[in-house]
Amino acid sequence: MVKVIPRSGRIAAVLLGGLLAAVGTLAGGVEATASTGHDLPAGVPAVPSPGTSSQLNGIFCPSATNCWAVGTYFNGTAGLDEALHWNGSKWAQVAAPSPGGTGDGDFSVLLGGRCTAPADCWAVGYYSQAGGAQIDLMLHWNGAKWSKVTVPSPGGTGAGSVNALSDIACRSSSSCWAAGEYGLESSSIVAIRNNVLHWNGTKWSQVTVPNPVGTANLDINSLASIRCPTNNDCWAVGETDIEPASAELNEALHWDGSSWTVATVPDPGGTAQYDFSNLVNLACTSSANCWAGGYYGNVLGENLNLNQLLHWDGTAWTQANPPQPGGTSGNASNEIYGVDCASASDCWAVGLYGGAGASLNQALHWDGTAWTQAVTPNPGGTAPGDVSELFGVHCAGATLCWAVGDTSAGPSEALRWNGTTWSTG
Repeated sequence: MVKVIPRSGRIAAVLLGGLLAAVGTLAGGVEATASTGHDLPAGVPAVPSPGTSSQLNGIFCPSATNCWAVGTYFNGTAGLDEALHWNGSKWAQVAAPSPGGTGDGDFSVLLGGRCTAPADCWAVGYYSQAGGAQIDLMLHWNGAKWSKVTVPSPGGTGAGSVNALSDIACRSSSSCWAAGEYGLESSSIVAIRNNVLHWNGTKWSQVTVPNPVGTANLDINSLASIRCPTNNDCWAVGETDIEPASAELNEALHWDGSSWTVATVPDPGGTAQYDFSNLVNLACTSSANCWAGGYYGNVLGENLNLNQLLHWDGTAWTQANPPQPGGTSGNASNEIYGVDCASASDCWAVGLYGGAGASLNQALHWDGTAWTQAVTPNPGGTAPGDVSELFGVHCAGATLCWAVGDTSAGPSEALRWNGTTWSTG
């Protein structure tokens, strides 16, 4: 399975296909179990895994004893919103609306979220009904329950409409930003634009932002992550593409308190046709220290994917040199999907690595000088064809970080960092 990152309007097909494949491997569903805090045998979930297959895409923690992990799970052939809560000792599922419905082909998915206080949290994603339009999804936690909140869907609600929110950043209860994509995708039109919404404490409104490659047919502009070190300093990253003839390039937009503008970023994958560079996640500790993670490579030949980490020092974005545990030749895969920092000299980047064999959890650590690979459990197994992959990470401090994702057996996974080791649950 692959994390649903809004990218050229293809998010529904990517996640739906992956989860349905996992559903087909299971018999009788997955029994939810409490977190044990220890490594568990392959296939045994350390977090509740509702339905027949589930995937956690994002995690956010107001405190060390209060975390939310969000994603989606399948109940029959419907994809439903998943929200799990950590109270300091165990994970438990909490009811969340699934506005896409519960019928055959209906779909709701949460991709990420943020909290300004224990009783003020947001979760974002998208939903669709039986293959219809994809609609922006915003849920709010008031300390007692999750509720759906009205937000714009600038791509419309007709046939082929695409709307998705992939990430959210909040500076206060009256200032949040959400980012993703919107547009149209049909047999004759593929036009995707950057989607940015702002919360002023009362309502969500669409904000005008640049679309670096344009807004004509076959122009693709898609944002995957957003962070705000200060009220007047926000970054949003993603990718751009002009299908089918151009490279997919990194995209970075900056908010200076008055307007969003396009920033220059490296494209380590190159700029020729079939080259790609994709930024998926962001972490900022200050206006002069941000990390953007993703992957790059070329879709032809051996289809090599390499880890990508870019650093912002307050003046320019530059390319770092992270480890490539899956290798740098052949059909190797190295992909970063989540980045977070406990401090400027203590950051984590998570994702997956592998090749022709198993796909394994990847966790890279920044100590202020270099990125190095850390040892992680792989609850999905390590035999050829087994899958363990991490899609989100959040640190409540130097000695408590969570990374979440899924496994090939169907259950979600959650890994915990205690300052020394990563363990399951």
